[in-house]
Amino acid sequence: MTIFSKIKYKYFKKTFGATILLVVLLWLI
Repeated sequence: MTIFSKIKYKYFKKTFGATILLVVLLWLI
């Protein structure tokens, strides 16, 4: 795994988590 793909994976995981959080928040409202 290259450094670039590691950063990309980290960023993707962060974005994915934020999206799920947003969906959960919208669902609760």
